[in-house]
Amino acid sequence: KLLPQNFVFYNGPGCGASAPVHLHLQVGVKEELPLFWNGNTISRQSYTVFGQTPQDAAHKTRLLLREWQTGDGVEPMVNIVACSDGGGVIVYVFRRRAFRPWQYSAKEPQCILVSPATAEVAGLIITPDIGHYNKITADDIRSIYDQCVTPPHTTANRDLRLAAAPTIHVGICPADGCRMTTDGEGTT
Repeated sequence: KLLPQNFVFYNGPGCGASAPVHLHLQVGVKEELPLFWNGNTISRQSYTVFGQTPQDAAHKTRLLLREWQTGDGVEPMVNIVACSDGGGVIVYVFRRRAFRPWQYSAKEPQCILVSPATAEVAGLIITPDIGHYNKITADDIRSIYDQCVTPPHTTANRDLRLAAAPTIHVGICPADGCRMTTDGEGTT
């Protein structure tokens, strides 16, 4: 069960996860993430899924992810943020087009060490170097978003009709009680 003050987020492979073969799921406090601040425009960069229940939101999100899955069965590049909203669940799905921006591997002074994961695509820019933090500009951040995130309104994304609904189970559980499925059929 998601608590009203918390959110859970997921870094897909090649989208901020330090090792692409592990499940990278974290929980945070809403007030710390710009995505949830009044007047933000970050959610315009995401596909937003609403569900009456966690199961409904998960089902719809799975349909969206299946739409982007390649023929080889590789998980699509995404970052996901989910939270409760009154009686339902909201899931923000950021579709990725690149792992890192060109600035990450550029030579100084153009180098900016920002390797976007879910926190960054949801507005919390983190740099491991104070010099890079101090020099980053709004234009740099826009450039990083443009390179790494595919907004829903681009021609690379067709209009998706979520007639039936997918299932990503959202919640908090002890490690020995967690089970992950990758095919939607209960097979791990």
